[in-house]
Amino acid sequence: MLTDFSARRPELWPTLARELYEVYEVHPTSADVKEGSSWPTRMWERVRYDWSAPGRVRELRGDNSPGAATGGSHVHVDWSRAGIGLKGQALVGLVVLTRGAIIQRAFDRVVQKS
Repeated sequence: MLTDFSARRPELWPTLARELYEVYEVHPTSADVKEGSSWPTRMWERVRYDWSAPGRVRELRGDNSPGAATGGSHVHVDWSRAGIGLKGQALVGLVVLTRGAIIQRAFDRVVQKS
């Protein structure tokens, strides 16, 4: 589901707003897309995904802002954001204060549904 860039991606990731999802390019080991959310505020970013290294999917952010076996898998996220404006800074601050708990809960909900 990390490398599924079909029209059903917003269904796989419920926090992804369908109207803010746009695919620019998809290659065998990479994709260039626009993704965003409309809650708690409308925001989007352009992201390049790369899965050329076995067992790893990397998100490379633009300026404008592994498959699971029967034993499960481990997902490690290195997250680096700078909020623009008061709302953006507050949201980034909230994620930092909760040590990513908000993002972790959203990811857990998505994984449990799949």
